[in-house]
Amino acid sequence: MSGNGISDERIDNKPEEPPRKPREKLGKSRGRTWLVLLVILIVVVVVFSYIVFIPSLSEPPGPPTVDMGWDIFGESIEIWQPSREEPLNAYKVMVLGDDIPWTDFPKVVRQGTIGRGPSGEYLNFTDLTSDGNLTGGDFFIFEKLQSGAHYELKLIWAESDVELASETINVP
Repeated sequence: MSGNGISDERIDNKPEEPPRKPREKLGKSRGRTWLVLLVILIVVVVVFSYIVFIPSLSEPPGPPTVDMGWDIFGESIEIWQPSREEPLNAYKVMVLGDDIPWTDFPKVVRQGTIGRGPSGEYLNFTDLTSDGNLTGGDFFIFEKLQSGAHYELKLIWAESDVELASETINVP
């Protein structure tokens, strides 16, 4: 004791902390272990998701499905509803006249005249919405077809040369 009657033992007036029991230390250790396991689990799930899902997202989709057919007047081949919209240049068109390919075909689909046949025939394409994509309502028109001839139009996926649809006409 000092001369003023105050004990020298604790001047800061803070209560002493009781010594930690071994059980409390073990509880905090368990909490950290669970936290580490949770973080590891999250990392594994994220890495697994990346490995499984990201490659499938980055792969280009296969060709769309396209239905087409003659309009009700038999004057044009109309695109019905493709499974998805793609730019016109993603498609090519092949024309056969009496089973012989037209010169310089297949050609990329584009607005306007696509090409000519050996006997002066024409193949034109109309992008009905003028959006540059192949959509329902777009159509091909043949002009100056030869009497007694058989024509076939094939729509092809340009990237892989897969035939998507075809239509034929026998000119009377």
